[in-house]
Amino acid sequence: MTLLVAFLSWKFVESPFRNRGFIGKKAMFSFSVSGLILLSVIGVLGWKFSKEINPGIFHPANASITFGEYVRDNKLLQKKSWGILRELSDNQSYGVKNNDFDEKKWFVQPDKRRNILVVGNSHSKDVFNILFNSETVQSKYQVARYGAQISDLSSSYSLWNSPNYHASDYVIIASRINVNDVEKLKYVLDRIIQENKTPIVVKNIFEFSGEASGFSLIDVVVQNSFKSSMTLSGTVLRVNRAYFEYYLEERDADKGSDINKMVERISEAAGAKTLNRMDYVCNNETKICSAVEQNLSKNYYDRGHHTLSGAKFFSQRVDEIDWLKLGE
Repeated sequence: MTLLVAFLSWKFVESPFRNRGFIGKKAMFSFSVSGLILLSVIGVLGWKFSKEINPGIFHPANASITFGEYVRDNKLLQKKSWGILRELSDNQSYGVKNNDFDEKKWFVQPDKRRNILVVGNSHSKDVFNILFNSETVQSKYQVARYGAQISDLSSSYSLWNSPNYHASDYVIIASRINVNDVEKLKYVLDRIIQENKTPIVVKNIFEFSGEASGFSLIDVVVQNSFKSSMTLSGTVLRVNRAYFEYYLEERDADKGSDINKMVERISEAAGAKTLNRMDYVCNNETKICSAVEQNLSKNYYDRGHHTLSGAKFFSQRVDEIDWLKLGE
């Protein structure tokens, strides 16, 4: 077989290229240039759409398995996490910001409950989903959302004239806060207070390993556990312990840590309360971070965003620990 392959290679590949009459210099040059251009185009497209292509397609963590309620497709879980807001707005395109529905009145009047408006980027969606599913919160408050990046909240921004902002008693800033947001935060908090509302700032959530377009730490641990025939309950504990250990090791080095310190200083100076989302995610006594539930359904679909089932799970934790601590 080896000799046959060698003969065919010599006959149909090597020999023709040794024959100067088989292909001319101009043709060879054209082929070479075309090949370089094709490879360059493929490289550029790969770089441009790398977030849309499922990375590591041959990575073991991308295997499709049946194990409890485990779902491999993080993109699907990301899409489903917008389900509540898209149903409320009757708009399947409802997203991070610039939503017409955010300019409409959500709060029902008359209603004895007080009003909470959650403001921010995609992370405000997660906080809204938790509060929407919280029995304690729903018994005392109506909850609405306004999608916006905090750095965009200039004096003329539409938020300030929206009906839900005017009717709100509490304004919760829940976003993935960056340096530009920090620069705007003092103005935002001062304005909210001047307009007789109570501001609350949710600090940046700790970011674990994982992307919605690829696989996460959950996927790696689950796949390894499945291959080693670990039980469902054993895998759940293994995942949640892995997340707790990762959190302990990396929390001080997390890129959001310095931002959170600045957020705390600005909020304290303005008289605004801050909340830490890791308080409902992790439990220091049991040494776990609840990345998955007992049936192995995911509470995260990427580094820091919650799945819809995760929001429902964390709504119970929020009630248990009285996370909002509004004293009402």
